Amino acid sequence: MKIGERVLLYGVGGMGKTTLAVSLPGNKLYVDLDMAIASLGLDVPCVYPTTWQEVRAVVQNCGLQAGDWLIFDSCTELQTMLEHHVLATYKTDRGATVKTIEGYGFGKGFRFIYDEWCLLLTDCDRLIRAGVNVCFVAHSSEYKVDNVDGDDYHRIEPKLQDAGDGGKSSIKEKMRDWSAHVLCIREDVAVTDKGKAKGSGTRSLYCAVNPYCVAKSRQRDGVTLDPIPVAVDNGAEVWAQVIR
Repeated sequence: MKIGERVLLYGVGGMGKTTLAVSLPGNKLYVDLDMAIASLGLDVPCVYPTTWQEVRAVVQNCGLQAGDWLIFDSCTELQTMLEHHVLATYKTDRGATVKTIEGYGFGKGFRFIYDEWCLLLTDCDRLIRAGVNVCFVAHSSEYKVDNVDGDDYHRIEPKLQDAGDGGKSSIKEKMRDWSAHVLCIREDVAVTDKGKAKGSGTRSLYCAVNPYCVAKSRQRDGVTLDPIPVAVDNGAEVWAQVIR
């Protein structure tokens, strides 16, 4: 049996992430943490968990079949639920409760969050081995990249936990490595006759390594995908190029 796909789709708010995710082929179960489907009025089967335990229960008991999609939207709210779960259930080394993640001591709270996130990925992996596809939808932010070969630069990356501990507690790095497809939807940039950049009014899905956003697509035929134009109504055509 073919294993399921692992997708991380990210971009700034209002860029069309939810609409594109809904266009994924086949049956879908949408874990709507931001009430995005409800606000858009889309007809998609949804669940609305409010705690971390409920999210994991959805994954463990979703009843999806090979070829179906389980979609989480968004990772921002998912991380917030997870932080609340850690604060409610994890104690300090002395058995005390804390009100903030930093209260556990240097880096410990972020490690608790990371370890719990990995448990969710383990739940997802069981589905993926059965042929179910999984997509995480995340917001984006701009980060400074330390460049050992020259000047530092800024890059768009998924807005996920990165505790600055060499990757030991980095959900951002974990998701980048775990995902077979890391896809950034962003506005295309046009250059004026004066050499200045401005928004072009069009969008593209970036699927390959580049200096301005984190992206990759693990294609079985080894093909590197160029940016794919995204319109309001061409989601099916976009996914047909990515998910083969």
